[in-house]
Amino acid sequence: MDNNINEFQVKITEDEQREIVQLNADYQETLIEMGELHLNKTTIKQELEKLKETENTVNSKYESLKKKEELFLERLSIKYGEGMLDPKTGIYIKN
Repeated sequence: MDNNINEFQVKITEDEQREIVQLNADYQETLIEMGELHLNKTTIKQELEKLKETENTVNSKYESLKKKEELFLERLSIKYGEGMLDPKTGIYIKN
């Protein structure tokens, strides 16, 4: 019996020792993967926030353009009377 081991201790086998070493290595690998996933998730959340900001900007621009178009058509209606504009030909057709 090993001098460092008393009657209440049991030395595990080499196979069991290799198994515990492998388990520890697997834990380390898994923890690294978890960290990488967390970083990826954080990056994706940041990108999603940027996309939402861009979407809001584009939506605001679209709404502004719609208002400009409405005002333009209103001006034409006041100037030429009720009717419709053919934007391709530039001809305003009165009702």
